[in-house]
Amino acid sequence: MPVDPDGAGSYEVADGVIAMVDGTGGTATVRRVDPASGEDLWSVPLPDVAVPAEVEVGQGGSLVSVSSTSAPATVILDAADGRVVWRGAVKGVGSGVRTLGDLVLLDVGEGTAAIDVPAGAIRWQTQAFVEVFDTRLIVDDSKSFGLLDPATGHPSRTVPRELFSDAHVFGDTFVVTSDLDGPEDSVSAYDLATGALLWQTPLEHLGRAEVTSVDDGTVLVDGGDSAGNGMYVLALSTGKVNWEAEGDGTAIRVDGQPHVLNERGDRLDVRRGVTGELVGSMPSPGERTPRVVGGALYYDEEGKVLAVRLPELVGQWEVALTDRVGAIRTVVPRGFVVEYPTAGSGGELVGYVD
Repeated sequence: MPVDPDGAGSYEVADGVIAMVDGTGGTATVRRVDPASGEDLWSVPLPDVAVPAEVEVGQGGSLVSVSSTSAPATVILDAADGRVVWRGAVKGVGSGVRTLGDLVLLDVGEGTAAIDVPAGAIRWQTQAFVEVFDTRLIVDDSKSFGLLDPATGHPSRTVPRELFSDAHVFGDTFVVTSDLDGPEDSVSAYDLATGALLWQTPLEHLGRAEVTSVDDGTVLVDGGDSAGNGMYVLALSTGKVNWEAEGDGTAIRVDGQPHVLNERGDRLDVRRGVTGELVGSMPSPGERTPRVVGGALYYDEEGKVLAVRLPELVGQWEVALTDRVGAIRTVVPRGFVVEYPTAGSGGELVGYVD
């Protein structure tokens, strides 16, 4: 089922949602496509959004935003039914939309606008990126990370930020990485209520690190893609390193249990999240990015799509595609959606179902 955006439009696939904006006729129409059938789940004309326009999927697949690239006009819709949540004369860019209660956060220019949905107005705006962690707002102004007051947009507490730092909030604990000069870097935890330093753990070769949750009491620090960087799993309460490995790490859930997908050199391993025990291993898919959905790992290789059972990393099936080279964008019940590059339009989405 080919699904190709027409006119001056774009598409986005994220969190199982396929959203497309069509620019035929000079104004935008946004639609959500059923990944399993290619049919429209809903379609909404947006006469106030000039084309060309871009579409973004945000907040775990719950919101869709459409912004004109030539004029300040943005519309935010509920991904479930296409209902318009907010529209305004701002130019949205970047990684989509996030919500916190009645606030919708939209990337605009070099910063973030906080939209008060009931009031239909922008409550505050900041020249920095703002991220939502559960009920907290964290601002990154490139010099520091700060806990933001949702009512005013003012930071109530800040911690220093190094060039390639990352931050994550786990309950009342604020975890920040520091890429320092030389091989020894660090990760630190702060009490959000008081700002007090709870612990600091030296780590080696972090680079462009990323902090994520393994489970409620365990943190994964991935050191980045550069050669020599590693990954570390730490106890949130103490900063003690439970285990470490070379390569990249991604936290996943298999049958509700925490695991870490560890890609190192020419191997791809699955390890138990808290202990690091090896439970599965296979050759690495290389430059092809694997997708983990519903207890299986999917990747494309030399004109084939392969499904691998987790956590054992045992092959389940493989399907030969057409003679084109594509990349998996999302997995659907009994199938998957592949993106093929095409001249002019940037790409074509094709769904395969049994």
